[in-house]
Amino acid sequence: MGCEKSGVRDMESSTKMGRFPVTCSYLKSMGAPRVPRRTVLFQRERTGLTYRVPALLCVPPRPTLLAFAEQRLSPDDAHAHRLVLRRGTLARGSVRWGTLNVLETAVLEEHRSMNPCPVLDEHSGTIFLFFIAVLGHTPEAVQIATGKNAARLCCVTSCDGGLTWGSVRDLTEEAIGAALQDWATFAVGPGHGVQLRSGRLLVPAYTYHVDRRECFGRICWTSPHSLAFYSDDHGISWHCGGLVPNLRSGECQLAAVNGDFLYCNARSPLGNRVQALSADEGTTFLPGELVPTLAETARGCQESHMAAVFPPIRAQNSASHGHLPESVSLRPP
Repeated sequence: MGCEKSGVRDMESSTKMGRFPVTCSYLKSMGAPRVPRRTVLFQRERTGLTYRVPALLCVPPRPTLLAFAEQRLSPDDAHAHRLVLRRGTLARGSVRWGTLNVLETAVLEEHRSMNPCPVLDEHSGTIFLFFIAVLGHTPEAVQIATGKNAARLCCVTSCDGGLTWGSVRDLTEEAIGAALQDWATFAVGPGHGVQLRSGRLLVPAYTYHVDRRECFGRICWTSPHSLAFYSDDHGISWHCGGLVPNLRSGECQLAAVNGDFLYCNARSPLGNRVQALSADEGTTFLPGELVPTLAETARGCQESHMAAVFPPIRAQNSASHGHLPESVSLRPP
């Protein structure tokens, strides 16, 4: 996403009490890094409004940081309400954050907006903010238990760095089509999408696939699988890629590795994270595998990662001063 150009050294987010602090510092070519200054971007309000499921996007050339989150009436998933945004700009070695703005167009009537997942088309400068719109207060667990999907795949776009946003597009039929009849539910992200060198735009997603529907009149079995939505025409049309075929995988993030492969790292209830590779830019995925070094909680937990291009380390500088090149890292609280 070009974040390596920004010089942002460290960013962290926390979901405790609905607070999402972001800390930033900048490495100088000489001398020690400055102590990060913490800024709380989203915090639970006295009225009960809570902020969950953050996403961060870096937009060149300044660059501008766009921080998205769900605004909920309570911490309950079923009480998700709408999406909000704060814009940050780099100035004199720090990020100046604007006020919180509600994304008024990112909504379908009688639906709640969830899981913001932005992706930038660097060729056109267009930002695509994907999200799901879920009918009423229908919980995900009810959709899984009944096999009756209540989610829609939606998107709004901005051509001015997130200052204004266009009207909502419901892409469900276009991108998913007939496959939706075998999906108990689905969601995008959470997190951010990626753009490959070919220009393909990718949005991480997952679905609970209905493996067997009829069992004494009830749904028998569903299994979660990660996937990606993609576009090869700068967001004019969108398509659904194949599922990670074997292991149970859910919320995921994507990154381009070695130029030719797409890497997927996914939440899983199997005790460890699941990773999978795609050799055709997300159209299909090879079988996934458990990552022994990445342990999960009992039900799994969302994480975020990104690929970063590091400049070469000069032997003289690294030896005499012990400095590392500027980098981007995301870490849990």
